Amino acid sequence: MAQEIKYIPIEKLRLWTENPRDPVDGSMSDYDVIHRALTDSDKKWNLQKLLNEMGRHYDFSELPTVVKNNDDYIVYDGNRRIAILKYLKDSVLQDSLENQLVIKENQKALVEIDELPCNVCDIETALINIERKHWDSGDWGRLERDYFLVNFRGQPKSDYIKFDEKTNLITTHPVLNQRFVKEEILVPKTLNKIGINFNPDKGITSMYDKKTTIDIIDEVISLLKTKKVSTRQNRGDLLKPLLEKRSDLKEVIKSYDSNQSKQIEYYAEKKSSPKTSPKSKRRTGFKKSSNIIFGKTLILKKGTTNNLYLGIERIFIQNEKDLENVLPILGISLRLLIETAAREYFKELNDPISESDQIYRQFLKMAREKMKTEKDTQNFLSLTETWLNSNYNLEGILGKFAHGNMVVVKSDIITTSIIIGDIIDFYFRRD
Repeated sequence: MAQEIKYIPIEKLRLWTENPRDPVDGSMSDYDVIHRALTDSDKKWNLQKLLNEMGRHYDFSELPTVVKNNDDYIVYDGNRRIAILKYLKDSVLQDSLENQLVIKENQKALVEIDELPCNVCDIETALINIERKHWDSGDWGRLERDYFLVNFRGQPKSDYIKFDEKTNLITTHPVLNQRFVKEEILVPKTLNKIGINFNPDKGITSMYDKKTTIDIIDEVISLLKTKKVSTRQNRGDLLKPLLEKRSDLKEVIKSYDSNQSKQIEYYAEKKSSPKTSPKSKRRTGFKKSSNIIFGKTLILKKGTTNNLYLGIERIFIQNEKDLENVLPILGISLRLLIETAAREYFKELNDPISESDQIYRQFLKMAREKMKTEKDTQNFLSLTETWLNSNYNLEGILGKFAHGNMVVVKSDIITTSIIIGDIIDFYFRRD
């Protein structure tokens, strides 16, 4: 069980995408994870609360647990603290995320931290440490604990996981993510009394039609939220409190009978949170860079790349007050811009590849290698440095922009444009 305390530069610390708190796509960069954490309506991360608790200084008595991975270190425990420090140190990232964390003036000392003492260990030791720390602390819900057992302890998926995979109800309604709900509510003994059953292979089966079934499920969730059903009241009983609340269901509710039941296809969808009004938008106390497309004004040599760049910039400026309507257009335009730049670059070299389709991937690969060798003499923005270090999936995001496979938000447009701006500035800057 090897463990060693080392001081690690924050830039070399990478957030753990398999974090049981909120596992995400392994290709997501630190920026992507922080973006997700700051838009987390389920409060799994609660970064603002943690930042407030941190106050004006960092508590070095609680060490992040990290595992070395090539030249970087994966943060197995301490992701919230590291996410905050990464955010505080990156003004461009603050801009692109619209300054969603409220930073107080007396927290400037946090920004000055460049490295942290960390507990560096092997993967198994890291897993043992975080399991010991979080298993009974309340940090993880029952669903996160079940997934931990599946992903890292080789256990089969529980019926509780299968219930959520079939219905999305636990993910959508965190009140269901409790031990007593798993063991006493979402079980045949309790559900059958109100005419509902869950089969891991078939999903929900019910004595009612879909509308009535969903209505009853919604009432069950309401009973849990209002604590009419809890570990102290009506424990393990749904029928009595349900009929007390909804007398109209007395003639409807019947015991479950598999011979008369119907299969119900139901996958819960979370309602989108209302957007923050402009008046309540959070602001940092620190000076920040301008939140503009491409991160700066580019002076490029004449050509098709320059013309397209100017057109995209104009669209952004003219629609900045009502940007939502043109975000998909900007996303597609950024993909077109890098494709145009690639074609113009290879044509100047009389390279036949300039006639190929989708040459932007080869261009980006070449650009990353070339820019890496010269980054010591170039003033690349920090988000570009993130891409150069293979911690931002630029190619994948551009592909999704072009094919409409993702919801386009302003922060994604700004981030992607900043990196592309540095690339085309590197190749097409006017002398």
